[in-house]
Amino acid sequence: LMSLAVAVVCYAIVALAIQQHSLVVLGFACLVGGLSESNIAIAQSAVADVAAPEDRGRLFAYIYTACSMGYISGPLIGGEVVLHAGFSAPFWGTVVLLIVAICWTFISFRETHPADQSRALDYRTAMMNLTTVFTDRPIRRLYLINFIFYLTIFGFFRVILIYMADKWHMLARESGVYYSYYSAMSLVASLFLAGPILKRFSLKSVAITTAALAGVLMCIVVVPESKYFLWITAGPCCLIATLTL
Repeated sequence: LMSLAVAVVCYAIVALAIQQHSLVVLGFACLVGGLSESNIAIAQSAVADVAAPEDRGRLFAYIYTACSMGYISGPLIGGEVVLHAGFSAPFWGTVVLLIVAICWTFISFRETHPADQSRALDYRTAMMNLTTVFTDRPIRRLYLINFIFYLTIFGFFRVILIYMADKWHMLARESGVYYSYYSAMSLVASLFLAGPILKRFSLKSVAITTAALAGVLMCIVVVPESKYFLWITAGPCCLIATLTL
């Protein structure tokens, strides 16, 4: 609830920054807003609390399915809204949706791992426990791999927008259509492919194979000298990268 509340404030600041043409304020709001949107980890933790190990891969895929649906509808709707109401309008719309999400979460969500009320929360100890990421070798290795996956894949999802704008001079409406297609490929991967594949192959083998293939496809994306090849190159890349996640 706290993270959603911060996101509401940040999206409102983003909208105001766009209206005022303030790049500094926009950057600050995006930074803090991005941190507050890390609440997807809370959703994943809730799944891990209540799901059997053999079901977690499939249920995690459902989370990415929901994300992909947002990424499909968001650019399509946002591109049209920008044409008629300006660049800040989609962000004001997001503020409204986030307020709905706060109310829904407050009413419907139940703690999957209730805190021990007999013990006070020691924030210093909680923060110090984060050092195990660097000191515990098995955890350190796992988090480093996870960091590389996320940096690469989410970096690609962000940079492809810049690439379409700078290389092919796409405006919001056209790039929104392309990005919705990429998100649709992610939806196919998480909703229809992840479950069957994880039933036949181990998590480790799937991660290694799809990560290597996604890396090759990312390199191919920038080779063709026509934006229409993005339908053939970037789409499959998004599908494979989603399987890696």
